[in-house]
Amino acid sequence: MLLIVERKDAVCWMKPDVEITQAGAEQGINKTSAVGSFHTGGVNAATQAGGVHFISDTIDTAQLHELITGPDHEMP
Repeated sequence: MLLIVERKDAVCWMKPDVEITQAGAEQGINKTSAVGSFHTGGVNAATQAGGVHFISDTIDTAQLHELITGPDHEMP
């Protein structure tokens, strides 16, 4: 399950009101300003398990949804 992802628009970490919404994240990588990076082809993301992975911007929408919601579709 993803916990932290890159985004192109800078956001102050002390402003929780500008966090990425689940709906915005599910639109895809580099499709909106929600989840994206200046890296070619995808973004870096940290998972709940403690790993950091590069996620391709060609990831299937259903698979991205699964990474966002987790296997049980429950938010932490």
